[in-house]
Amino acid sequence: MRLYADLPAARARQLAADGLVLAWSGFWVWAATRVHGLVLALAMPGERLEDAGRGLADSLDRAGEAAAALPLAGDELAVPLRTARDAAAALAATGRTAQATVDHLALWLAVLVGALPVVVA
Repeated sequence: MRLYADLPAARARQLAADGLVLAWSGFWVWAATRVHGLVLALAMPGERLEDAGRGLADSLDRAGEAAAALPLAGDELAVPLRTARDAAAALAATGRTAQATVDHLALWLAVLVGALPVVVA
């Protein structure tokens, strides 16, 4: 079985068409990786939110422990600090969720941008 025609003109057209399809596919794969990288940049606010929430939760946890160690009113002082710690941990979890959402979006947009035109070709 031969991949290309025996006649030079037909073989040249086939090779040119294959080259165009290869260039087309390469361009869309490049575009898909570019889209993926650009969309991943949208995860930065989620990363910052996670870092801020985690840092705040750690600080409030230490403050709650220190307040609980105080005589007489320590337990009463620690309760709002622990509540605030839990809220800060929820902010960190929201940041992680936002990052995961952006990761999924970046992946599926890249697949659509890269695969759809290549499959059509």
